[in-house]
Amino acid sequence: MRNFLETKFGPAELNILHTALEEWCEINSISRLDPDREIAAAVLITLFREGHSSVTDLLCAAERHKGLKDLAHSPKMAEYSVFDEQPLSVKACSR
Repeated sequence: MRNFLETKFGPAELNILHTALEEWCEINSISRLDPDREIAAAVLITLFREGHSSVTDLLCAAERHKGLKDLAHSPKMAEYSVFDEQPLSVKACSR
């Protein structure tokens, strides 16, 4: 628990979080003005603190997160998976 609370966020970590949030929101059709974006950001910060420290790893963890699944606005999300071929940075997640 100590590592979780003492996670430091420098420019590199913030860039990872920002990139992951932007990609997750693009995948799920979440606009910049959508209040759900703030919730997604908070969840991604928590996932980062839990040890998911790359964009790919964060997006894979986000795909498995029930709360983020519930936030997804896009009907395409039901058939979309980071396991599928896509133009974003995620190529594959370990199942």
